[in-house]
Amino acid sequence: MATSKANGTQVAALSTEHVLATVTEPGTYILQVNTVNLGYGDIVELRVKMKTLLSGSEFTYQIGQYAHLQTDPVKVSIPCISLYSMTCTLKQTAGTGRSFEWNIVQV
Repeated sequence: MATSKANGTQVAALSTEHVLATVTEPGTYILQVNTVNLGYGDIVELRVKMKTLLSGSEFTYQIGQYAHLQTDPVKVSIPCISLYSMTCTLKQTAGTGRSFEWNIVQV
């Protein structure tokens, strides 16, 4: 059974990497972001960062970049198996700052 571990709406400030949430409970997670508000000239980057060891640092595991209007607006990461820590971020690099609904789902 899937459950939401964290969710919300992020208003993007251009060139700022916004931390959506950090999950420290072991599990398998999926990041979902609704990009329906993107317009022509807008670019957004979605990142998932993870630790491989408890004492280690977080590094980027997955990145997705999306530009302009989206015909399929809901973006879904591949399942991320995290034992120690996983942080999801959003960074809009161009255009007009938009609002993005997001959800981190534990599967």
